[in-house]
Amino acid sequence: MKVISLANQKGGVGKTTVATNFPIFLSQQHKKRCLLIDLDPQANSTSYLLGSVPEKSFETLLLDDNADINEFIIPTEWGIDLVPSNISAANIELDLLGKYNRDRRLETRISDLKNSYDFVFIDTPPAVVGLLTVNALVASDEIYIICNTEKFALDGLVNLMRTIGQIRKEYRKDGLYFRCILNQFDRRRIIDRDIKSAVEELLGQLLCDSVIHENTDISKSFAVSKPLYFYNTSCSGYFDFSKLAKEVLDLYGREKGKAKEDIAAS
Repeated sequence: MKVISLANQKGGVGKTTVATNFPIFLSQQHKKRCLLIDLDPQANSTSYLLGSVPEKSFETLLLDDNADINEFIIPTEWGIDLVPSNISAANIELDLLGKYNRDRRLETRISDLKNSYDFVFIDTPPAVVGLLTVNALVASDEIYIICNTEKFALDGLVNLMRTIGQIRKEYRKDGLYFRCILNQFDRRRIIDRDIKSAVEELLGQLLCDSVIHENTDISKSFAVSKPLYFYNTSCSGYFDFSKLAKEVLDLYGREKGKAKEDIAAS
């Protein structure tokens, strides 16, 4: 079971678009069992997938010492499961301050899944220093930084990279890796091409080859709470997410192959 956080320190980068559609494409095209944990109190992912926001949310999951994550999972009609969020969780960080193991509570809850899924995705709030984000990063095997092509995109990327480095050191998670997904890209704009080149120079192979292009169908699909896979199979966004899903699965397939070779050689 691979646990992946989708993160950025600022809003407006299309993180919810990737957090919801990425696992759906893995599920529908590759038959992967996927769970999305909406850890953002704005609850945009929850609203998009369910059409409404239920009262039960991750807030109780993290605050109740006896909570079982399986009781918070809601199957969606789109082929993935969801642990929902709710705006009522906006003040949860204050409540977490007095809790034992406050920065590892999500990690503990996810361990109760016992490999029930191939992928667990975590949609994090737009912050890098809060307890929710720390809980997500500590619980993760890998982090996908969602980066758009706005002027200050590189600043947010560098700050989050610094935070990931601190998590590695403080929590002894040397195997915590990150990759970057470029989102909302429009090759017609000079600034988009410039930012893409800068990110490529900064990250090299840590930048996904697959790019999510600017696409009005993505916005339209949000307006009707219908994920892109089911909304329009001929738009560019559909093909972008198809490429991303295949790229990530191919990457993990190569990693598993290398691990087996290392074991055989030892």
